[in-house]
Amino acid sequence: MAKKDSGKLPDSPARLVAFLPESDEVKKTDPAPAESGKKIGRPPVPKQEDFFRDAVQRMRALEVYKKEFEPAINRYADMREQYEILTRRWKRERHRAHVLTREGEPSKRNTVVVALESLRKDLTGLEAMLGLTPQGLMKVNENAFAKEKKSRLAEALKGLA
Repeated sequence: MAKKDSGKLPDSPARLVAFLPESDEVKKTDPAPAESGKKIGRPPVPKQEDFFRDAVQRMRALEVYKKEFEPAINRYADMREQYEILTRRWKRERHRAHVLTREGEPSKRNTVVVALESLRKDLTGLEAMLGLTPQGLMKVNENAFAKEKKSRLAEALKGLA
């Protein structure tokens, strides 16, 4: 007897290939990219250390970095890493904001989307606290956007010298 089709896609990638349509792009690709030195797949998710370095570099450029901020920067870097991982997972799920419940009832909000929204709010708050947003920079450094006022007399005297 033939097996009944369950309608589900197979788990293993080798079996999944049979379900994918063959296109011209597949035919043109290099059969062994690993042998030719090309990288396979997506770039790796940046690590917490990368986000930490990036935040410190941005804060130094804005002249608001202090060593006392490092615990907050560590929290920020950890949250950024989590946010990046969840964003990639959400994209893999094809941007589904709602999912079906187990009972087949109407959809509920995707837990990945809920976590992303929460992380986005927390990251924005931490960025403001660290001075990495315009509003946050104004709180940390009141003169950040102040234009230097020059008197006309000083400019006229400077032109004479």
